[in-house]
Amino acid sequence: MACARTASSSSSGLMPPALSVTRISSVPPFSTTTVISSGPGRGSADPASRALSSSSLTTLAGRSITSPAAIWLTSKGGSTRMRFADDMTPASIPSRCVPTSAPPAPCASTDDLLEFRRSCEESLCMFHQRRAAAAAVILAVLAGGGRPAFGAQQTPSKIETARQALKFFLEKELPKFIDRGDATFKEKFTVAIGTGIWDRIHFKVGHFAAEESARLIREEGRDVVAFELRFERGRADVRVGLSPGGEVVGFWVDRVEPEIEYEAPGYVDVEAFIDEPVRVAADEKFPLRGRITIPVGEGPFPGVVLISDAGPLDVNATTGPNQVFKDVAWGFASQKLAVLRVEKRSFAYPRAYPPAEWTPEVEFIDDAVAAVAALRKHPKVDPRAVFLLGHGMGGVITPTIARKDPQIAGVVLLATPARPMLNMIEDQLHYLVNFDQIISEKEQRELAAALEAIASVRAGDPKGSILNTPAMYWSRYEKLDPVRTCLATKQPLLIVRGERDFQVTEEDTVLWKSRLADRSDVEFRTYRRLNHLLMGGLGTGPSSPGEYSSPGKVSKEVVLETAQWILSKAPKPTTPVVAPESASTQPPAGPPSPDNTPTP
Repeated sequence: MACARTASSSSSGLMPPALSVTRISSVPPFSTTTVISSGPGRGSADPASRALSSSSLTTLAGRSITSPAAIWLTSKGGSTRMRFADDMTPASIPSRCVPTSAPPAPCASTDDLLEFRRSCEESLCMFHQRRAAAAAVILAVLAGGGRPAFGAQQTPSKIETARQALKFFLEKELPKFIDRGDATFKEKFTVAIGTGIWDRIHFKVGHFAAEESARLIREEGRDVVAFELRFERGRADVRVGLSPGGEVVGFWVDRVEPEIEYEAPGYVDVEAFIDEPVRVAADEKFPLRGRITIPVGEGPFPGVVLISDAGPLDVNATTGPNQVFKDVAWGFASQKLAVLRVEKRSFAYPRAYPPAEWTPEVEFIDDAVAAVAALRKHPKVDPRAVFLLGHGMGGVITPTIARKDPQIAGVVLLATPARPMLNMIEDQLHYLVNFDQIISEKEQRELAAALEAIASVRAGDPKGSILNTPAMYWSRYEKLDPVRTCLATKQPLLIVRGERDFQVTEEDTVLWKSRLADRSDVEFRTYRRLNHLLMGGLGTGPSSPGEYSSPGKVSKEVVLETAQWILSKAPKPTTPVVAPESASTQPPAGPPSPDNTPTP
């Protein structure tokens, strides 16, 4: 059925009895009532209201919950109710609801529907009305069979059209996915771009498992189907834009959120701290989820704000199956440090800005400054002893934040480059292309395009994309010089690198040491056999991106020695720290492992 304010006067022919009627009350309390017919003149309810698509992407339980009725009802607010009528004639239809015709189809009997009505009424008494309405629709679907349809619609729905296209993407049949697009999409969305997106999703959350929901929305004058998808290690939200003719005109990945069962490293004492959710907002339009890890005891404790690497990272800086910042936060808290870690704005609100308009301020700086302020206000944190720890590109940004806030007690830079950003990216591209010692024609083309984009940034006229990100974005980070910024700061500084890191190399360590040689309050530590994530990885030579897909833990030596450095630089608390005997303030006894021995 279709809804309008008045009955259409342009329909020709006798209008058949309606299959269902939805009454919507726009006066508080808001309510929605759907009536499904099974009486004289109809014989059965239409399968559109009760059937599941046999070709839809299924849930882990083997059933889809994305029928049009379920989507619509579960996405509405207020009070929602479904009931069944033994007879429903055109005279009983409200003037603002106009039914469209559809041929009758065999389905459940009147007794079945009455029995289902009783179960719905019981559910409404037990559960929140909105959730009960969603359950009623799903059960109605399960009572029938066949494929869903919108009344007399003879062509696939927009949702089904988008679903069929998305299926090709999820199965990595990218040429078939692209072939579903219009001329512009086919030109712009290449197999290389699709492969990059697919690989990043697979890297974060693994293989596709199920479609959880799909809904049709209007964005900028076009139809867009928004999907919520479940994967083997998490979820992802994607959107497929469609032309009036059903061609794909856009494809967006809004969120990829890993869900990993976490096992604490051996250096963590889970009884020594409390890990709690917090909210951090530099801009009230973009509140961020965070976790604050507070040691057991009276305090006040030194505090550390963690600033994560490049890309849309969650609160734990999850990379593949690894939760880098959870390891660090829990390890630090076991050593009597309070730690605040916050999801990145690019993770929580990927559509907040067009890709080319993300700046260091909105991606890193503003939210990190807000996190520092939030940590200082905590009653168990010494506001004079708040430190910053940046990893990778987060480390590039960290000195800028320290320079803006002279009250920062100290700075730790993990795996942070000293070279200009584009130099580092260029070296990475060459390394990766040559990693297997075989360069395909496709790799040559992609490398040439990236190098051309890098040259355009250096020439002051950014064009194209680098690592699937607009060159304009990288032009802003190319202007940052973390070493020069550190020269203008007064806080003590610890710089840490793993010797197997192919992204931040020995060349960076040499630059850091040479340019900061006149500062006596800077310490350098490198660790054998550790990669960019400060994990052991595999092998003894330079690492590869494939290592990030292997489960690991941030090195015990890195965590404990960095924690002790922070404690040694922190001002003495104004109030004595009272800690229970079970919570040790010293690192566990024992020599460092041979794989992670620090070198001068």
